[in-house]
Amino acid sequence: MIQESLLECLKAKFGIEREELTPTSTWFSYGSNLSKLDFERKMKKNDSNLSLLCAVRSTLKGYERKLENRSKTRGLAYSINKTSFLTTLFRLWQRPFVYGIVHDVPIDDLAAFLHFEGVIDRNFSKVREKDEGKECKGRKYDIERVKVQVYGNMKDWIDCFTLVGCCPVPKQEIPSLIMKCDYDELIRYVQTAMNGAICFGIDIRPFEDDLRKIEDWRKKSVGQTPPTCV
Repeated sequence: MIQESLLECLKAKFGIEREELTPTSTWFSYGSNLSKLDFERKMKKNDSNLSLLCAVRSTLKGYERKLENRSKTRGLAYSINKTSFLTTLFRLWQRPFVYGIVHDVPIDDLAAFLHFEGVIDRNFSKVREKDEGKECKGRKYDIERVKVQVYGNMKDWIDCFTLVGCCPVPKQEIPSLIMKCDYDELIRYVQTAMNGAICFGIDIRPFEDDLRKIEDWRKKSVGQTPPTCV
């Protein structure tokens, strides 16, 4: 069962009521959680047997996915950002939306899910604090409410939660971060997301672009002094 202290923290930090989480809550995922096998592996490490429950391909409009949130193990992780009107106007050749999936998380598995995402502490009892410093050693994701369009029914919109990165790495620091952190692990991370996308019939070109970006960043990192990977 989920701890009362955690429910209180989720309400205080993100305004989430218990009723929104019971008996299940719906989440939009857009990164490595697209992979059923990887999702199950992470959940088992947190003592849960949850898989991608009732997963359906969906689209989040008005956002873009970027490989820019800080990660302790591989340097970078996916996040999503709202696109401003000016950004959309000056980049008409790009479509301002993110392909992903919606899936359900029962309340009894919610703590395990939020723990492997680094949102709550190891005791499953409270939300981790966000470190505003450069190293971002604390919570790296916030929870936000979004509305997504479900594949197969263009009139079907679902209100759900998603994780939005709160520890972006400045562009100019990415090449040196790539040099210091686990390059192969970062490649595997993007490939895991891409393989999951294939299973759901999601366009993989954005992930292929990210793999090319990683290689470009690696080339630019030659000769730079690596920072500490936190």
